[in-house]
Amino acid sequence: PSQPSQQPNLIISTMTWGGRLWRGLPTAARLLAPLIVLLAQSPFTHLPSGTAISPLQVMAKYLASEAQKGRQGSKLLVDTCKSLLLPGNLLRTPDPFHANATEVWHAGLELATRKMDSYQSIAHPEMLMGGAWCIVFGCVLSLLLRRVHLLQLFGFSLFGGSMYMNSLSPTIQFGFCLMCAIQQMHKQAEKRRQLADQAAAEEEITGNKKDSDTAASASKKGKKKGKGE
Repeated sequence: PSQPSQQPNLIISTMTWGGRLWRGLPTAARLLAPLIVLLAQSPFTHLPSGTAISPLQVMAKYLASEAQKGRQGSKLLVDTCKSLLLPGNLLRTPDPFHANATEVWHAGLELATRKMDSYQSIAHPEMLMGGAWCIVFGCVLSLLLRRVHLLQLFGFSLFGGSMYMNSLSPTIQFGFCLMCAIQQMHKQAEKRRQLADQAAAEEEITGNKKDSDTAASASKKGKKKGKGE
């Protein structure tokens, strides 16, 4: 008789080992990982034409379209977006280590949106754009606060909803970033629950001690009263 396949056991073992390794990482590393994925402009989905879509590219597309319409956005916002786009744009150059970073920074919006012509075919792009903004700024806030900010999860919901409405498939990068946020949120909830249980236990111990002291005091008073009589 043929031996049963060991592949399911191997997959389960790999997932278990990966989960233990991930839980062993410091909180800062788990919060920084999604931001690194975003800065690298890793795609969260692909259009049927093959065009990669990442949150930073969606932000760049919005700012670039506003500039084409003659509506210049806030200079601070545009410069911030260019700075966030810089690492991913450098990685796309033929020689990232010898590229002119200043030139790449100034052409940040154009480089990030160069192959996004088919982006116009997306239905309800404002939903995708809102999700992109929330994800990016949610990741930054989460890193600064050292805990997952609700804005980040809201962004994933909007981005995922837009993908569902447009029949787009999420990438591994999207699943990885979502898993990071959910796992960290679960860890925060577990920590709050442990603190609440600890506080309740301490309160119970304090209450029992007070009851014991009260009973002892009442017993002493009773004995003194008995001796007086």
